[in-house]
Amino acid sequence: MLKPTIVFLLILSLGLVFGGTVAAALTVNVNVVDVNGTPITVSQPGTQGGIDVVASTNNESVNDPQALITTKPDEGLVYDTANASMTTNGIDWISNSDPAQGGFLTWSDQDGAWFWAISSITGPLEPENTVRLFIPVIVAAVGEITTDVIFEGGILDDDTNPAPAEDSYTFLSTSENTSAKTVTVPMQNTGAPLALAALGLLGILGGTIYSRRR
Repeated sequence: MLKPTIVFLLILSLGLVFGGTVAAALTVNVNVVDVNGTPITVSQPGTQGGIDVVASTNNESVNDPQALITTKPDEGLVYDTANASMTTNGIDWISNSDPAQGGFLTWSDQDGAWFWAISSITGPLEPENTVRLFIPVIVAAVGEITTDVIFEGGILDDDTNPAPAEDSYTFLSTSENTSAKTVTVPMQNTGAPLALAALGLLGILGGTIYSRRR
């Protein structure tokens, strides 16, 4: 029979193990959407839209929340960062609205990515606070275009670092505007019977003329 002390230690160990599994988890979701807010699946160069990023934490306050945003190929999307907007607690912020802080969206040469300084607006990110970033963009290349976001931060209570959250979105850009194509197959289908009817009519007329000459 196990001694009470051993039982207590086992219970405590299990609590620590399972308690660790409910530590803060960061979540992030990214889409590239058109002007109507619909995720793009197929597009063409010149199409206007935006990168839509939503980030949150499940149950712990996160210190210094931040994210890195990249697009491959590099020329795939033209970012309009001057008009990027961030929404938190129902308040909209425009990037670079505070020149003293340089805005919340700046280019990082070190990371080769756009740096989203979430904490410059929110401070620590609370569990009930979801933050959203929208960057206007224009499609500028053909082929597959992928936008990737890495969201990270530290736990405010014990200063540990949860695993970064990452998400990506890929769509296809083509050189042809499929919606503007002229459909010619149905015209051929309807034209075939007309051609046969015309040949038949010519045959009848030819036979009549030949009979009269005889």
